[in-house]
Amino acid sequence: MNLLDSLAIPQSGIYTAVGAGGKTSLLQSVALELYNLRLPLVLTTTTRMLAPQLHIDTHMPLPTIIISDVDKSARYIQRFLTHFQCAGWGKRYELQKVVGHSKEHIDQIYQTLADEFPSLHFLVEGDGANHRLLKAPAEHEPVVPDLTKVTLGVLSLQAIGMPLNHAITHRLAEVSLVLNTLENSIVTLQDIIELAVHPNGIFARTKGRKVLVLSGANACCGTHTIQKLEHSIREALSNAYGQHKLNSVESDGIVLDSIELDSIVITTGFGTAMRPLSIITTNRLL
Repeated sequence: MNLLDSLAIPQSGIYTAVGAGGKTSLLQSVALELYNLRLPLVLTTTTRMLAPQLHIDTHMPLPTIIISDVDKSARYIQRFLTHFQCAGWGKRYELQKVVGHSKEHIDQIYQTLADEFPSLHFLVEGDGANHRLLKAPAEHEPVVPDLTKVTLGVLSLQAIGMPLNHAITHRLAEVSLVLNTLENSIVTLQDIIELAVHPNGIFARTKGRKVLVLSGANACCGTHTIQKLEHSIREALSNAYGQHKLNSVESDGIVLDSIELDSIVITTGFGTAMRPLSIITTNRLL
């Protein structure tokens, strides 16, 4: 089982990763799988990525295009896809990071190239997490292209049992508000699921199908342990949906629905070595 199959990624399109605790590893691992299948791909961001993150590894040379002009970007990406099959793309360097183009420009470039490259995949990092394990978005996040087919929301299982603080959490105030809890409370699996399905959680303002990726599972987990984890996740999901039904979340007088997840994928590994351990197909439990 590979990531492309477990994430149900179609033959082409824009796929945007949000959340914390493994977004870049997920995108790099998916990129390597696409590359090995000889499928064209572009790795980019709507925010900022560390410059080395746009270069995968020695098994996949990823030539990078850093250019602000959108029309020139399209021409350069077309050449790189023709000659190298893949490209990293950004707008400019800022200190040690690459600043990405707008979500509108990403949609535009994808549409420009899609006819010539019908199996083209754009892999987009849609928000930042400052290397933390958990996050909830600020009001301006995430930045997700409108043509996104699948949003991949990432949270790390490694946060379970840790105190909720700045060391493991990006935007602690927002996370505390979503979870209705205090700093230094112990993180539970229920908290992680809540960050996924709460209307102000990691999937807020996203597009397309929603797939939750739970990173950081132990690669040595046996079948029994995985089955117990799956059961606990389903139970936590049911609890979260039930609580939202009883305590409707409102914004400006409008009742917000819980986020409907298409599936949950449990993964292990990091860098280009992330791989799935289990897939949970979800039915909305409202």
